[in-house]
Amino acid sequence: MHSVDLNDEFTRRIEGCEAQYFSDRIAALALEEGNPSGAGILSCGGALALRVSTIHDPMHNRLMMPGVVSNDDVIAGVEFVHAAGKSCRIDVPPTSNTVEILPILSSLGFVHCGFYNGHFGVAESVLERLFDGGLRPPPSLSIRRYATAELRQYVECFNDGHNIHPDHRQVIASEFAAILKSPFARMWGAWIDGQLAGVALLLVRGRIGHLASATTRLPFRRLGIHRYLLQSRIKDALTAGCWFVSVHTAVASASQRNLVRFGFHLAYTKAIWTRAASR
Repeated sequence: MHSVDLNDEFTRRIEGCEAQYFSDRIAALALEEGNPSGAGILSCGGALALRVSTIHDPMHNRLMMPGVVSNDDVIAGVEFVHAAGKSCRIDVPPTSNTVEILPILSSLGFVHCGFYNGHFGVAESVLERLFDGGLRPPPSLSIRRYATAELRQYVECFNDGHNIHPDHRQVIASEFAAILKSPFARMWGAWIDGQLAGVALLLVRGRIGHLASATTRLPFRRLGIHRYLLQSRIKDALTAGCWFVSVHTAVASASQRNLVRFGFHLAYTKAIWTRAASR
């Protein structure tokens, strides 16, 4: 069993997994010929600013803080996002350094609007809990890794499960087409009666396997699909040499309750701040 000190360093490692995942998605868009999505990334000290001109959702237009930040880093990141005419979401993990920049957020017109949780689990321990009892899988269930020829089906399942706006679906498809070429990304799918019921992503870097983008299509929910996709990804992470797995959820959500039941622990709760692009 591997011990964990819940300190600033570990918080930054977990937040760094999430920041790396989203920066990979934006980088994939920016590399498209002519950059039709208007995607951009600015590394400003310990902060990371992300923007996509053709998408208005805050997941694509945000400032994340996986490192040590200064007031100047925050100002530069916010200006970068707002320069594209976008509202900026700011993720503030609770490290000793980020607490010091809260006054600058208020002075820039940002307000605190919510919280989000970062979780971690010891991979071996979580896997034991996942296989300990629970639902019997449907006899027609098949869990397998993504294959190149199935890209369209996987992206459609992701868009359906997350109810992505029709105007944004092609951008999402472009992101995943590039991400899945990366040696760090492993997409898993759950198939029932020949239909793709759910998908989920594992990103492996170092000793942490980051779990992201899990979703199940509406007709297949409440069948334990999320659990089976977790099992497969964590086994995959262990094979890749990961000691820990990390994941982010909304506070007090069904996802968080399931993670606790499966042996995950709360690493930290980060604050979410927002402001309109123009004041």
